[in-house]
Amino acid sequence: MLPGIWAQPDPPLLVRLQALMAFDRDAVVTGHAAACLHFAARPPSGVVDVSCRRRRDRHAGYTFERRWIDPEFITVDNGMRCTGPAMTAIDLAATDDGSTIDTALRQRAVSLEELHRALAATTGRRGHQLRRRVLADSRDQPWSAAERLAHRLLRQASITGWRANHRISVGARHYFGDIVFAARRLVVEIDGWQSHGSAAAFQQDRTRQNALVLAGWRVLRFTWMDLSGAGFVTAVRAALRSR
Repeated sequence: MLPGIWAQPDPPLLVRLQALMAFDRDAVVTGHAAACLHFAARPPSGVVDVSCRRRRDRHAGYTFERRWIDPEFITVDNGMRCTGPAMTAIDLAATDDGSTIDTALRQRAVSLEELHRALAATTGRRGHQLRRRVLADSRDQPWSAAERLAHRLLRQASITGWRANHRISVGARHYFGDIVFAARRLVVEIDGWQSHGSAAAFQQDRTRQNALVLAGWRVLRFTWMDLSGAGFVTAVRAALRSR
């Protein structure tokens, strides 16, 4: 696996990371492997990305990058040194169109301020301008790719007065609306299959919508396909004009 370290063929991610720490105690796990540790993301199917202080030879299953990372952005998770949640999300923003940022924000693992600090620490790295654009696109704190697109469409249409993932209190219960126009008592829900496709989510969505409607809120629901044309913006504008 690594010089002086042996394991069974195709070891799981945890074993690969333990081997790495034994090989180089100063190594820092980055990329998708770090995201797996922080956000319970899917383990990387390919190589584990690693940052280290000095140049390393190539080894199957690992990609070594000579890179210094400020200790502020390094955490220890189950004995594994890895980039912290903010730096992990920023690193991956150059290749995943912000999906890890969405996950980190949804899990409340990071704040926008922390993401901006991590971005500032990557100045000069390849992909920095793309990371900067993706983070700018995250300013309204989307929790999914579909929400990110919906936010972009609303901004492009100059529709204001909304907040993303805003808490609404109905009696003793609290609900989060994907996009909330509080002054107009309008909730816009973006239903992605990943978050809303289970039987439990299906029931929860109906229970929540009934509670909101009975409390005087209007609820519009859109799918990913609805966001591909002009219908989304047209419907939101119509709802805002109707009351």
